[in-house]
Amino acid sequence: MKVLYDHQIWSHQRFGGASHIFSEITRHSEGIPDYSYDIALRHANNDYIKSNPKVAKATRMFADKKSFPSRIRVMLRNSATAKRWYAILKERANKRTSIRALETSDFDVFHPTHYDPYFLPYLKEKPFVITVYDMIHELYPEYFIGKNITAPQKKLLTEKAMRIIAISENTKNDLVKILGIAPDKIDVVHLASNFGEVEPKKTKIPKRYILYVGSRVRYKNFSVMIRGAAPLLSEKDLYLLCAGGGTFTREEKSLIQEHGIEHKVIRQEADDSELSYLYRHAECFVFPSLYEGFGIPILEALSSGCPAVLSNASCFPEIAGNAAVYFESTDPVSLTMALKKVCGDRNYRSQLIQLGNKKAEEYSWEKTAEKTRAVYYSCLS
Repeated sequence: MKVLYDHQIWSHQRFGGASHIFSEITRHSEGIPDYSYDIALRHANNDYIKSNPKVAKATRMFADKKSFPSRIRVMLRNSATAKRWYAILKERANKRTSIRALETSDFDVFHPTHYDPYFLPYLKEKPFVITVYDMIHELYPEYFIGKNITAPQKKLLTEKAMRIIAISENTKNDLVKILGIAPDKIDVVHLASNFGEVEPKKTKIPKRYILYVGSRVRYKNFSVMIRGAAPLLSEKDLYLLCAGGGTFTREEKSLIQEHGIEHKVIRQEADDSELSYLYRHAECFVFPSLYEGFGIPILEALSSGCPAVLSNASCFPEIAGNAAVYFESTDPVSLTMALKKVCGDRNYRSQLIQLGNKKAEEYSWEKTAEKTRAVYYSCLS
């Protein structure tokens, strides 16, 4: 059996997210008897794909503007919108590469890596599988600026796909409830984390801190994070460290100042090795998000020996089970109480770490890849 993946997610992402998922699935499917894959890709600047020599060789993949003809490089160098034009040209070239691969029909199953339905006229009745990561665009449309094309594209592809992969039971239930998809058309394939394998790299940190990781967009519920942590930060020698997510917005700075904790909230960028170090030395990790498709940072924390404090929303209880402490997602007081319990009771904290290590062992990219391949084979039965 041969699976064809298209360009989409590698065109759009440099690292993280779905490009990480597909990179791990392909990496853990190398050398499987009677199984192969191709990625239809020409230009990319994705950290994962650059480390895949098979794809780089097979697709003549390039990582920067030098791969474009000289006349286009001149235009890009002189244009005020160079970055935008580079993205457009890269997308067009990659889409042409994907279409050519589809037209050859040299594959058994097609797996688009995002929701653009451009490929439908070229499938020639070959089956395709679509992965649904979450239903955020359907549940929280007000959080997205401009036209929300993701929701209608996702609906179209879930209707036409032979099989749908959902990355959690919670996402499967949302697909059934919101889009009316038949449950027996959906396979749940959990994700995993590499953080048990990452070599930690020391970075500057406070002696004691609560860790928040990643984006702080509205559904991430960062305001509850600040309100819930503020009582501990004002009374104890404790800090809130926010890793990644870009600089604080004016509204976030105002909220932090309102609670008088501006000197106790730190933000810094961190690569995977630095983030691994941050997890390992934190008092706890807090994930206050209102909704996630899966929540890989939960597994990053558990596999790094970091107690997890999670909102009781979405798929979090499904993923972490009894290996985390939960709080009401919209109640800052509930978060305060959870933080006091974890940060103030060393025995309870140690118990959570033990439970977290055990829970993390249930997830692996080998299992994810194996279950994904089983979905492909089911399309040919």
